[in-house]
Amino acid sequence: MNFDTVRFYIDKTRRTWMSLLNRGQQNTEASLNTKRHLSGRFCQNPFRQMDFYEDGKVYSCCSTWLPQPIGDLRKQSIKEIWNSPNSQMIRESILDGSFRYCDHKVCPRIQANDLPTVTEASQDVRLATIIASDQTRLDELPEFYNFCHDLTCNLSCPSCRRKKSSTLKGLILKHPGRCRKKSI
Repeated sequence: MNFDTVRFYIDKTRRTWMSLLNRGQQNTEASLNTKRHLSGRFCQNPFRQMDFYEDGKVYSCCSTWLPQPIGDLRKQSIKEIWNSPNSQMIRESILDGSFRYCDHKVCPRIQANDLPTVTEASQDVRLATIIASDQTRLDELPEFYNFCHDLTCNLSCPSCRRKKSSTLKGLILKHPGRCRKKSI
């Protein structure tokens, strides 16, 4: 078999699999607003929460909405991750209104245009201090820790999946308890 023939079958197989995977799914790309003006808006997640994943990666929001990890619990402490260079760059992008690390196409808050204004966010005393001084390095640790080890989900949003997932048939987590030991 020559290279062109092999390439033909690879492409054909890829097209077949893609059509099977996308069967019955709407093309929502056209309805997504990808260019929002977000200056004057504020997202509190990078200033209040950490999402921990089974592989040790840590994010400051849902990893689908904000795909830039802020650290790795296998290599860093929570304090180091909280004020890591990536954490500070993400916070800076919120404070400057660019939201450049967020995926504007899939973040539900950006898509729904319901991020609070900077003025509204400043009603919270802690956030008011952060906003007024453009703080990207935070002394206080997060208020919310989200452990994303359970791959089941009761949501069916286009950013992650189209269907609800309530069981894990045959899935065995590789390293249960690794993050728990590291955080104690």
